[in-house]
Amino acid sequence: MHHVPESARFTNGITGDVACAGPGTIKLLAWKLNGTSIDIGMDYRYSVVEGNLLINNPNKTQDTGTYQCVATNPFGTIVSREARLQFACPVDRE
Repeated sequence: MHHVPESARFTNGITGDVACAGPGTIKLLAWKLNGTSIDIGMDYRYSVVEGNLLINNPNKTQDTGTYQCVATNPFGTIVSREARLQFACPVDRE
């Protein structure tokens, strides 16, 4: 992996992304949450943009966990290291 996902903190309801880029020409870039494949087409909140997993309206209950990207090309498949996504409370600014 050229750019592996890094652990991150999100705030509920604020769109965020987890970045990943694989080596060479990628035929398929997929994502896993807690070891289970994310079905991008079945959940409107998730999309993949230039290899990055975009999470719209992230939710602590549904989205906290470990993420991995899976890159596939004609030479095989590689799975990234795990990146942990946690949530932080927004800071009130008066």
